[in-house]
Amino acid sequence: ADFLSLLMVLLVLVGGAMRFLPFQSLWVDEATQLRGLQLGPAKVAHWLAGGGPTLDVPPDRAPPLSYWLGQLWSGAAGGGEMALRVFGVICVAAGAVFYYTAARRAYGRRAATLSALLLGLSVNILITAVEIRSYPILFLLGCCGLYLLVRYLQNPSPQWLALLTLTCIAAIYTHFFGLVLAGAMFLSLLIVQRPRRPIVIAIIAIIVASVGLLPFVVGALGQTGNPAKQSGPASGAARLVYRLLGHPALGVSMWATVGMFTGAAVLLVAALLKPLLPSLRNALLIMLGAGLVVVIAARVALPKFDALSPHYNIWMIPALLLLLAGGLRNSGRLWASLAALAMLLASLSAQVQLMRHPMLFSHGPQRWIAGKLLELGPADTAVIYDAPDAMGGHVAYPLRYYFGDTLSQYQAGPGGQIGPWDQPHAPAADPARLQRHYVMVLQTQSLSAHGQAEAWRGKIRPIIDGPAATRLLNDPHWALLDNRQLSAAVGADVLIFARQ
Repeated sequence: ADFLSLLMVLLVLVGGAMRFLPFQSLWVDEATQLRGLQLGPAKVAHWLAGGGPTLDVPPDRAPPLSYWLGQLWSGAAGGGEMALRVFGVICVAAGAVFYYTAARRAYGRRAATLSALLLGLSVNILITAVEIRSYPILFLLGCCGLYLLVRYLQNPSPQWLALLTLTCIAAIYTHFFGLVLAGAMFLSLLIVQRPRRPIVIAIIAIIVASVGLLPFVVGALGQTGNPAKQSGPASGAARLVYRLLGHPALGVSMWATVGMFTGAAVLLVAALLKPLLPSLRNALLIMLGAGLVVVIAARVALPKFDALSPHYNIWMIPALLLLLAGGLRNSGRLWASLAALAMLLASLSAQVQLMRHPMLFSHGPQRWIAGKLLELGPADTAVIYDAPDAMGGHVAYPLRYYFGDTLSQYQAGPGGQIGPWDQPHAPAADPARLQRHYVMVLQTQSLSAHGQAEAWRGKIRPIIDGPAATRLLNDPHWALLDNRQLSAAVGADVLIFARQ
């Protein structure tokens, strides 16, 4: 019965992730990861520490473990975009196995199956699964840590504590926010578990092991950039709490949103009032509370860094679901089952929207744009980013990864003059004089969750021609072939011109 339950969960999770995988567009950070994977293990560590070669992508701010694991996978299965997305799916599926096993040991098969289905249907988890970043690995290690936490609380033997210590060290070397995961887990153990001496020894071991992060911390602090505008700490914290269960694909339906959070509230009350395992309930509450406090404090201390990003805190989703699973086990009443059913239906509704509108909830339109460039011929086409403050790099770096120097990309200034998009001080030129058969003009823009919901409802804002587009529209040597708006997390207005 456990095998069949787990198989059902994996079919739901892997099936959803693999269906979305072909529609996900390459993100600028993923282009950075793919370039870094082409270095050797020692060179990539040197590069992440701030040395090494200057690649044609933005630098990364990360520890090296996700790169090393990605290189191992690339050696076995290939280093292409699709192969590495499959690697992420495998990591998340393995995390779901650990999650189910943890919930099964803590609360029984029924609670484990229902809560693991919620995990498998979560749009946040499906999108994480196909990321070419460290987040799928961090999710796997977070779920593994939850399993080991349950084992240690039930049987405080040295082997479970040692394995939990090693898992937390691996999380720290996967992503800097592994420090938040490790700190939250061991703080909870210090408070709820006795004896404390072995826990203190484990904490010391993690601190000593973390010394190796210092070169990568220095490298990360040395990076410069132009971060996007961030929300305030209060609104950012509210967004993070919402995203532990919600997603823009859920938010398009008021009834699905109400069902999700009403069901979660019912299960949370049941878990808090009648805990089957008080130590686990308390540990999970401390983990989630401490994690939120730390990332909110980091957001206040580092206002240009979005410490409240749901990606960085992906481990909180299985921790919250494991807490809610206690509500399923603690009460056999009808209302608890109805609460779980409401959450499952809401999750299914969000996943249906994801599959019906994959580009809208993807990183961006880069896949469509790359396909159109292949159709036109990248050597015969120039791309112009037609706004000085646009988020053009989110499209430009993935296109550079796909086409290299074969594709010419330009940035337009306020007067319509253009220069190479990554050379702001280069001499300006007239876009109408480009020696190409085609010109693709893009205006990029980040969409909020509200903006995605408006696009889902068909409320498309009018396309306003930028200075370069206006210049080409008014030139008799160029004819407009296509004009469309592509809505996504970073969307784009696209105008394609052909030389007459």
